[in-house]
This record gives sequence, structure tokens and C-alpha cells, in this order.
Amino acid sequence: MPNNRDPVFKQFRQVIELIQVAETITDPGTRKREVRALVAASEALSASNLTIITVNEQFEIEESGRNIKVKRITDWLLGR
Repeated sequence: MPNNRDPVFKQFRQVIELIQVAETITDPGTRKREVRALVAASEALSASNLTIITVNEQFEIEESGRNIKVKRITDWLLGR
């Protein structure tokens, strides 16, 4: 499991969301690192709701059979 401090949201001991936070993931190395960390944590914690929060990017990534939502911080804060 990754050695970082990104949020893990639980409800009744069940992981409901894993989140990575990065200013941007336009750099291929950063994108690879953030996606790899989410996939590894997802496997370890049996979580399927995966999100990367960025300043200004919004799209979806399919990786290792998992769907990762990339959301702008403003949209994530407003619950969109």
C-alpha cells in the first residue's frame, strides 16, 4: 500500500472512497505515480471509488480494470 497521506474515506469500517491529490497530472511521471498509488491502495483495501483531485483537470482514466475520476478541486468541494 502507498506510503502517503492522501485521504481514505470510510463508513462503518468500509472504505467508500480513495483520493489522491495533485496540483496537476499533465506530467506523465506524476500521472503514473498518482494512478499507481490509487490502484495499489484499491487492491489492498478492496475499494472501487477512486478519485484524483487537481487544480484544473477533469476526465476519467481506465487503469487495471479500475475507473479513476479526475476532478477539479472546485467541483469536488461543491459535490459535483
